[in-house]
Amino acid sequence: MVTWGDDAAPATPSRRARDAAPLVQICNRCIPHWVGDQDRVCDGEFGALARKCSRCARARHPCVEVEPTLYPHVNRLVRARAALAVLVDGGEEDEDTLAGPQAEVEEAGGDLVASLATLNRNRSRLLGDRPTPRRVRAAAAPAPSSETATLELQSIRRGLLALVEVGRLFLEDRGVNTASVNDILGVDGHAAAPAPEGEEEESEEEDEEMEG
Repeated sequence: MVTWGDDAAPATPSRRARDAAPLVQICNRCIPHWVGDQDRVCDGEFGALARKCSRCARARHPCVEVEPTLYPHVNRLVRARAALAVLVDGGEEDEDTLAGPQAEVEEAGGDLVASLATLNRNRSRLLGDRPTPRRVRAAAAPAPSSETATLELQSIRRGLLALVEVGRLFLEDRGVNTASVNDILGVDGHAAAPAPEGEEEESEEEDEEMEG
């Protein structure tokens, strides 16, 4: 078992402790632009004095500060860029020496963008991520099909004819002549009941007598 003396150097902080906070202040939407160009920083404010960044304000999107799951990826890119800057500022020009730090910067940037895309994709399945609408618009009701409309009209027609028939029977029961109602309805009117056979024979005999 390894023990440390009183004058021993403190233990190196764990990766989780190092990434407990982001090394830059940035929102989720500014990350892809910052990865492509480190000079394109986010001008948003977070915390008690929260203020949208210019990009989110123009697009009418919520300005969400980089989230804890992305802290390690953001910090990795910051450290990779810092290590490369030390070499460049120190006058290092050897391509082989710069190749490693440059590859680390590119890899860290790609990893950050991929992690952000995964985070947004998982969030959109639950919450969505759309611009805030300027006004609420009522959804248009779906137009009924021609067959459905025809069936509805036929149903209304049968109901009206049934009401007319009830009224006609009521009037006939009161001794009112309903011939005018049948004339108005036309083919939908009530057909006259056929006369009994005996009455037809008597009417024919009367006609023959009158002609004779």
